[in-house]
Amino acid sequence: MMCSMNATAKTPLCDLAAVSAGHPVRGAVHDLAIGSVIMLQMRDVDEQEGIAWEDAVRIEPPGKRTPNFLEPGDVLFTSRGAKNLAVAVRETPGSAICAPNLFIVRLYEQSACLPAYLAWYMNQRPAQLYFQRSATGTNILNIRREVVEQLLIPVPSLAEQHAIVGFADAARTERNLLRGLIRNRDQQLEALALGLAGSEGA
Repeated sequence: MMCSMNATAKTPLCDLAAVSAGHPVRGAVHDLAIGSVIMLQMRDVDEQEGIAWEDAVRIEPPGKRTPNFLEPGDVLFTSRGAKNLAVAVRETPGSAICAPNLFIVRLYEQSACLPAYLAWYMNQRPAQLYFQRSATGTNILNIRREVVEQLLIPVPSLAEQHAIVGFADAARTERNLLRGLIRNRDQQLEALALGLAGSEGA
């Protein structure tokens, strides 16, 4: 599978998907009126954990513009910061939009590309190096929409994409298990040290 992957032709992202910015906001998100619509921010997106829906704020979308509500299959991309993360939206627990510093990458119906595969590739070293070279700004790096649209995406067969996504999901599960084991071991060692110290450790 990896051999055929190396020979896969690359396609500009703009030929596979439409890229748009999140809902426009003037000022800070926490100053918006409380409402029923979920507003995802960059802090709610994590490569390992996915989307933290339960931590997201709920607001009343500002302005007269009809919100571009998120849909299952969308890929969210953080346009600012040291690393630009991509996360596939697997489901939405109600009406949801995202902040303007997140891009919504929405695959065309005819695209032979899986959202989870696209998100995975955008997080990998070749894509990340491209974003680093193309970023603007000094203190806070920023990625323009045109840069995202011109990212070259290798699109192997759907079977290969499913296999890659499966490998990535397995690796994510293994990392979570290892983190849990390390955390439990650290807690055991801390309890052992406190027991040895007795009252001095209190």
